[in-house]
Amino acid sequence: METAQKKPTFTTFQWLCVGLGAFCIAAGALGMVLSFIYLASASMVDIHAGSSGFLAGAVLIAGGVVALTLLSTHGHRTDAA
Repeated sequence: METAQKKPTFTTFQWLCVGLGAFCIAAGALGMVLSFIYLASASMVDIHAGSSGFLAGAVLIAGGVVALTLLSTHGHRTDAA
């Protein structure tokens, strides 16, 4: 006999965190795309600026993915103890 599983519901704060995680991913992707303008320059100063922007975008994307991953496992954990 099947048991009905209760679907987890998010609180308002968790929905806010989901929105901010998605915003981090979008902002990081946009920052990485815009940093290519500086990476294509001939000046070493512009290349350094572009590489730091590219790295910052990658960190934002990684943070957003980690946040969304942690929120997606809400209610799916089982305690072994």
